[in-house]
Amino acid sequence: MGHRKLFAVAAVVALAAMPLSAAGEQEEVEPDEVTLEVLNYGDLATPEGEAWEVIRDDFLQDHPDIVIEDDSFYDEVYHSRATAMLSAGDVPHIMYVWPTPRSDYAFDHDVLVDLREYIDLDQWIDAAVQPQGPDGEVYVIPLTVGINSVVYANPRILEEVGADMPETYEDLAALVGPVEEAGYELVAMANAEPWVMNSTLLGTLVGRYGGPGWVDGAVAGENSFTDEPFVRALEWIERMYDDGVLSEQSIETDYGTALAMFTQGEAAFLIDGHWRSGGFEDPDFAEQVEWLTFPALPGEEYPNSSAGGGAPGYTITTAALGNPAVQEAALTFLEYISGRPGSEVRLDMVGFLPSYEMDLGGVDLITERKAEFTYETVETVLDTPDAFIPPDPNGVLNTGMQELALGITTPEELAERVEEAMAAER
Repeated sequence: MGHRKLFAVAAVVALAAMPLSAAGEQEEVEPDEVTLEVLNYGDLATPEGEAWEVIRDDFLQDHPDIVIEDDSFYDEVYHSRATAMLSAGDVPHIMYVWPTPRSDYAFDHDVLVDLREYIDLDQWIDAAVQPQGPDGEVYVIPLTVGINSVVYANPRILEEVGADMPETYEDLAALVGPVEEAGYELVAMANAEPWVMNSTLLGTLVGRYGGPGWVDGAVAGENSFTDEPFVRALEWIERMYDDGVLSEQSIETDYGTALAMFTQGEAAFLIDGHWRSGGFEDPDFAEQVEWLTFPALPGEEYPNSSAGGGAPGYTITTAALGNPAVQEAALTFLEYISGRPGSEVRLDMVGFLPSYEMDLGGVDLITERKAEFTYETVETVLDTPDAFIPPDPNGVLNTGMQELALGITTPEELAERVEEAMAAER
């Protein structure tokens, strides 16, 4: 159950006195205060919640003419509360939003503002402020950027078999024989867990041909899951099993086992999300691991791209517009939360890799590698399918990808089933 906290701080700012007579007598006027209503996501008992309180309180110290009234909710309680508020016309000035269908209630009520008109978004990395609307709109500044599709490599195994890091899929497939002959698995992947293929690889395969926003467009009916980018991605999954890049064993490999295979030196590669690097507990091992995008595919249009998370963040709403004082205060607070001050607090207290461009100096090894991969290696962040596809068609997809591995279905048949399930949702 999420925690709820209402916090209000009032402070006084003296205004210029107003002349009352020719003799110069003056009378002080009541000070102006600007009140911002903020709908915040978080559990105040967690590091994220504690970081929010520090950011908010620091801001108030620097801006004594602003009052902040914030409510914090967590998990599904937040989404229920946000839906109820917006439905009742109770729109906060600032709210926490996912730039994905997770926050459809905000998009459906048309309360989000295109931030390009109000903020210099060049202060944030390109991956964070890619278009979130059909005409390039950017409605929310993500607090962090998560790359969900990482190929982790153990260079020691490749050195042992006399191989270089693979640059193309053909290079990767050519390693199957030498690596297996040396007694290793080529790729560790927890495909006993239906979501893993979806969250950590499928979006990359789709997006290499369809580009960023393709999955979102398919969910909206702007294109179809039977179109070439999606079918071709499923064909690559089928081929990875046929070529032995993914072994049949991976269908029975659970999440913990896949990580153990890689960290214990039993597999040359691990395909997983950026978060899995937290399991590289041996510092010597973590230091030698290389972070790669998936190798190049024939005919791809978006090289060195990887699927990423629709990271949430804060935005102003239409309620903040109209009153110049409220608008200025809301934009000032939004830039404080999402910019350097808030990013520094979250990096220190929570370990969030900031989307704001800044010197990270002194961070731990994993954060440093994550930053290098996110900021420098990945050229384009692509849709992660299960961040957009509703639960029922997503379930059809996840089960179907396991069936692909077992030869029970074909890419074309699975694409048809997913599109039919998605059509029923529209």
